[in-house]
Amino acid sequence: DLENQHSDSRVVLEQRITRTCKKKNYKEAAAVQETYLLNHLKEYPNKYEYANDLRRLSELYKKAGDIKSCKKYLVMLLREYQMSMHDFREYRTLFSPDEWIEEREKILTIIHMNHVKEILYEEKLYDRLMDKFGRASVIDEMQKYEKELGKRYPKRVAEWYCAEAQYLMEEQRANTRQQYKYIAYVLKCADKYPEGKEMIHDILNKWDAAYKRRIALWDEIRKAKLH
Repeated sequence: DLENQHSDSRVVLEQRITRTCKKKNYKEAAAVQETYLLNHLKEYPNKYEYANDLRRLSELYKKAGDIKSCKKYLVMLLREYQMSMHDFREYRTLFSPDEWIEEREKILTIIHMNHVKEILYEEKLYDRLMDKFGRASVIDEMQKYEKELGKRYPKRVAEWYCAEAQYLMEEQRANTRQQYKYIAYVLKCADKYPEGKEMIHDILNKWDAAYKRRIALWDEIRKAKLH
């Protein structure tokens, strides 16, 4: 069947590439890998194997001195969810500092959406990174980059946490102690910023009027030392 055929051809591929690389014939090894990749585009059992082949093909072309082809397959790799920051950094080394500024903007338009934030962080484009934090973001993402964002944009970070807490309470209609505990935790994240303390004060005043009888909510807020 197709799966067994793919497995058999994969074994042959690995053997041929191993032999040619031992002879340091990287151009031939790249040609073998490229032919395999193009002939099997619709047969890859998973995206990880496809990404690994793109990665190896770019490495072989680099060793063969064909930087143009190396770039081509690295760009294809950067479009995939399975790309890594190592792949991105490897691509960056192929450009001069002046060339990279323009190339980086092109890459940011084609890179897989799941990796845009980490690329902006890697490139120290903190203002643009902060702009990426909207309603669809999650708290783990904010905390991943908060060390730098909190130093530069304390008010915006505090606003994001407060907006998250209000969204959970008011729009998602939190109504269990576990949900209240999490909301208190989110507010506590904002509380470490001076700008956040006043925001929290205003939020709790509003909730005092709207949710006065929710004993569990206020119990969790007191435990978090916010009230």
